[in-house]
Amino acid sequence: MSQQRDLEHILVEELRQRGALEDVICEYGIETVRECNHCHRLMREGWLYTNFETYCSDKCLMAAHPEECIETMRRQASEDDAETYWTAWEG
Repeated sequence: MSQQRDLEHILVEELRQRGALEDVICEYGIETVRECNHCHRLMREGWLYTNFETYCSDKCLMAAHPEECIETMRRQASEDDAETYWTAWEG
């Protein structure tokens, strides 16, 4: 891993420990990055659940919401008014 990459990981981890990562993302208008609500990894694409929560994978979504059916959510995600769908956050 490069020195630049190491510094990025240290910075993100420090912000996460202080509970400030989401605040920094919002404050600086970083539109291309989200944090997984389950594993807390940063991501550029993933599930948007009920227009609010974000998950980096099917596994994280199902771990947080075991009452849901992933196949049903995938089918419903293509509907125009879907509140849960896979998306990419692009700038």
